[in-house]
Amino acid sequence: APDRGRGGAATLLATTSLETLAGQLGVEAVDHRRFRMNFGIEGVDAHAEDAWRGRRVRVGEAVVIPQGHVGRCVITTQDPDTGRTDLDTLKALAAYRGDLETTEPLAFGVHAAVAEPGRVRVGDPIVAGLAYGRVRAMHDENGDVVEEAYPARPVQVQGLSTVPRAGDTFLVTEDDRTARQIDEK
Repeated sequence: APDRGRGGAATLLATTSLETLAGQLGVEAVDHRRFRMNFGIEGVDAHAEDAWRGRRVRVGEAVVIPQGHVGRCVITTQDPDTGRTDLDTLKALAAYRGDLETTEPLAFGVHAAVAEPGRVRVGDPIVAGLAYGRVRAMHDENGDVVEEAYPARPVQVQGLSTVPRAGDTFLVTEDDRTARQIDEK
């Protein structure tokens, strides 16, 4: 998270984690802007990012190393457009994640140090555990389509062939063939 200084220059959150939280709250969706994530990761199980702590995770040309959980505060209860309190996200997080062993209270996502800065582009071939594919689309924090993202630009990435296991390393490869070969190993 930006408030973690050099030790946490990026945040990662599985979009399925947002869906799970929405279910806990009894709403259709939770606006991702409440959680100021840099990377919304699609194609992974809810809270898969919890298991990535200490591992090198490649996102496009960048490599990040998740350091710990992001503890959430009262700002997440407020509508990003109006600033009015409208969802009790903290109560929901406490109800279903409160007894987990985490580095922060009310953990939701992870903060990561940037090991190798780089950019992510639509079309980049990627592999994560047994899943492979290309970055099909990226969206910024407002839901607008973006073609490439530089370090510290928050984006949501789509494009894996299947759901990788928690802790699988994400790699960008030179081409699809290399991604499939890595997947087969």
